[in-house]
Amino acid sequence: MKIRFDHIEIHVKNPKKYCEFLTELFHGGRYKEIAPGIYMFKFDFYNFEIKPSNESNSTFGFQLPCLRSKNAKTHLLNLGIRIDATITNALGHCYFFSDFEGIKWHIKEYDEEDEYINF
Repeated sequence: MKIRFDHIEIHVKNPKKYCEFLTELFHGGRYKEIAPGIYMFKFDFYNFEIKPSNESNSTFGFQLPCLRSKNAKTHLLNLGIRIDATITNALGHCYFFSDFEGIKWHIKEYDEEDEYINF
């Protein structure tokens, strides 16, 4: 079973401005709004989901690394990892979990690049 890197979230005060900054920083890349106020920035093989944050929730910086793989749920359960939450999108389920250091992750249970990173 292949595990693929999908994206990492970055929580910032101004997502669109941050995408503009990343475009300048990397001398390229592209981005688009994938939901109201939420952007996906692409550069080479890297995908960053840029989400709004504010000082009241103290959530800034890189968050929630995302992977994708067929049989993701079985893989997590075989590793003894507890699934904290599940959401579903057009291609399948996405499972949220925490690693042994308390870092929160999520994994999509399909191998295809979805509409959020494939543009």
